[in-house]
Amino acid sequence: MNKTKNKLIMQRIASIQGHVNAVKTMIQDERYCMDILKQSYAVRKALEKLESKILSDHLHSCVKTGIVNGDDSVLEEISALYEMFPKK
Repeated sequence: MNKTKNKLIMQRIASIQGHVNAVKTMIQDERYCMDILKQSYAVRKALEKLESKILSDHLHSCVKTGIVNGDDSVLEEISALYEMFPKK
């Protein structure tokens, strides 16, 4: 991952950490359960967006380069990754 993309990813992670800390504080403060669940849902969605961005970057860089160079192992990585994610 290049430095520019890495910086953007790290900014997203910092934001997610802030949301997670907010959930922790809400629990410690015994806030209303629905408010905690809404914040938790926001964390989950932010993580999904982070994963999607990392995967997109990987497909457009590492996988693309691997295919051009005849490296079939990148296809095996994608297949393994696909198996890791839950099916909807």
